[in-house]
Amino acid sequence: MYSSVDAASYKFTGLDAAVIPESNYIIRGDSFRAEVFLAAFDTTMKPAITLGTTYDSTTHAVGGDTVGVTLRNGKGYISIPTNSLGLKSFKGDIAFKGPTGEIEHYPYSINYQVAAPSTTISATAMNVFYIGVPNPVDIAASGVAKDKVSASITNGSISKSGESWVVNVKTPGKATINVSAEVEGTRKTMGSMEFRVKKIPTPIAEIAGQSSGAIPKNKLANTAGIIAQMENFEFDVRVTVASFKFVYTQANGLSKEVPVSGPRFDDKVKQILRGIKPGSRVTFEDIKAKMPDGELRKLGSIVLKAI
Repeated sequence: MYSSVDAASYKFTGLDAAVIPESNYIIRGDSFRAEVFLAAFDTTMKPAITLGTTYDSTTHAVGGDTVGVTLRNGKGYISIPTNSLGLKSFKGDIAFKGPTGEIEHYPYSINYQVAAPSTTISATAMNVFYIGVPNPVDIAASGVAKDKVSASITNGSISKSGESWVVNVKTPGKATINVSAEVEGTRKTMGSMEFRVKKIPTPIAEIAGQSSGAIPKNKLANTAGIIAQMENFEFDVRVTVASFKFVYTQANGLSKEVPVSGPRFDDKVKQILRGIKPGSRVTFEDIKAKMPDGELRKLGSIVLKAI
């Protein structure tokens, strides 16, 4: 009778404190939550521990993309390479010989998120959005997949474009982007950032790459019209001249204005340019350009001397 006492009880040779957190990523204001308990193990036993992407609860078979498990002192150790991004899910089984000699099965699962290493670096003095152009923005929340991140803006609109975001603003002043993310099924505020909202810089009016100085007479006569050039502006913006006035000196010594609609020289302007003499000065003034936001903006005058 004495030998039969505890015959059906599990025998273990060691105890370890085990901590299983609900999440290893905690947002400020939230709480760290975990299960804490004593885990028993037997260093003399070698349980069969398997892990894969599929599990059959009837046969206890683990399949799919399997992962190797290393056994040391009755414990299993796994190492899974992170070759791709996104949510990963694995299922496994621990087969352990019970005190009666029967093999008992204990299924388990592992879930985790793989994210690309990232950092956010911004020059605070240059936090500017421009009106009339799509402003690209990269938004990331540490430890949160990009598909779980949402954003809104106080002045304009913001929308997802591939892995990034695009902001369109309308009114000069300020705009604030607010970012939130879904963390463990709950929408949480991740932070915000304020930006200045400005108009696109005024372009420079040019003829054959010049806005002043001497220009060969033939080169001036063969130029198609006036170009609104955006200098030192990183955005790919096309600005078109809407109208201008061509001012020249007539044979009687008096100046005359020729109004032109659009950026191109009309036939009258071309005729006058072909007939001017070397040393003559011509002026293009009251130049107006249509900006991407629809605004008509006045540009600087062009004064050229034919040589």
